[in-house]
Amino acid sequence: MTFFDYIFGSSARDQFARQVLLRMQAAGEVRTVSYRRESFELIFQGEDEAIGVACLNNLFREFEKLAPARREAFLSQATKALLSHYKQIPDDLADARPDILPIVRNRSYFELRNLEQRVRGGPSLGLPYIEIGEHLMAAPVYDLPESIRTIEQARLDTWGISLYEVMELAVRNLDDIEIVIQSMDDQVFLIASGDNYDASRLLLMDRLRDLPLKGDPVAMLPHRDFLVITGEQNPLGLQIMLDLIEQQLSTPRPICWTPTVLRGDQWQTWLPPGGHPLHRRYRELHLREMADVYHDQREIFGSAQSPQGRDLFLATFHVEVSEDSGTAYSYCVWPRSEYSLLPRTDYVVIMDEEVEMPLASAAWEDVERIAGNLWEDAKTYPPAVYALGFPTAEQVKCIDRLPYSWG
Repeated sequence: MTFFDYIFGSSARDQFARQVLLRMQAAGEVRTVSYRRESFELIFQGEDEAIGVACLNNLFREFEKLAPARREAFLSQATKALLSHYKQIPDDLADARPDILPIVRNRSYFELRNLEQRVRGGPSLGLPYIEIGEHLMAAPVYDLPESIRTIEQARLDTWGISLYEVMELAVRNLDDIEIVIQSMDDQVFLIASGDNYDASRLLLMDRLRDLPLKGDPVAMLPHRDFLVITGEQNPLGLQIMLDLIEQQLSTPRPICWTPTVLRGDQWQTWLPPGGHPLHRRYRELHLREMADVYHDQREIFGSAQSPQGRDLFLATFHVEVSEDSGTAYSYCVWPRSEYSLLPRTDYVVIMDEEVEMPLASAAWEDVERIAGNLWEDAKTYPPAVYALGFPTAEQVKCIDRLPYSWG
């Protein structure tokens, strides 16, 4: 075993991290950089504390999918992007104005980074954003040739501009960039120019409203270079959209698999109503996405000392499909534990591990009504609660008497 194998490990992920770090150092990186294997991150260290983190997951997914002949160029580009912090954002708003653009990402893009800071006792990253429905967010960035730089609240304060004002500026700049909208028989419309801002064109609401749609615009953005739009009252369009999205699920840098619908001037999270022929497929896709996000949240809590210095049981967000109805649903297990973190699911199973069987189960709202006195909001996205103890025997009986109607 070589020294680098000892430091980094010998897996493909570890060796990728090693290559990236060596290239950064060769290109002039002067900060102290360490590799955190469990979270697959490079940690940049200042004099007394960590001053930056580079998550390698997305880069590695892209690297894996490339033909060997293209990997060298990709590593060079990735190195330039990771070193872009040395290029300063202008102190004068007038100088920065032409290069400010918006990004649209999954809300977890910022929220999980802030959560990681929080559970490790660090300050919030101060990254401002605007919520789009429940699962998306929009934020201003400074566009560089090899990367984008997030714009912190402190920068907006220096410029003397509010988040909403800078977002208006960013959207105007994006609207000035020429795009091509492709049509699939006027059923579905695609924006896939490949400039890293196609998902952000969700914010160009006037352009999308001008499309010949049947009903309000419904959009999906599986990754940053792909935006799909159809009409809410177009069953064929909704089916084509879903088929297209399912083909994109393994693409690196995923954003969101849950649709949004444009109501007036606001995008809202949307699923086809119950009884719609596509309801089951859309709902299952949404729950599978939430399972991934909750998995990332669980890993963050698991990698840090638990709040209040107590052992914290981390419940899993499970997804199942009902044998009776064929509808997907989510559930978590509330164990006999003094301290648990429960993800927000459709159902809760109260489990006594000593007898290896469930004591009761019911919809989340019913369990909250009966035993919610034991819950404390974890103040996270995606939403979760701390369970401070275990339901009493009487509470378990009340929950167990409720009608059983999963799925």
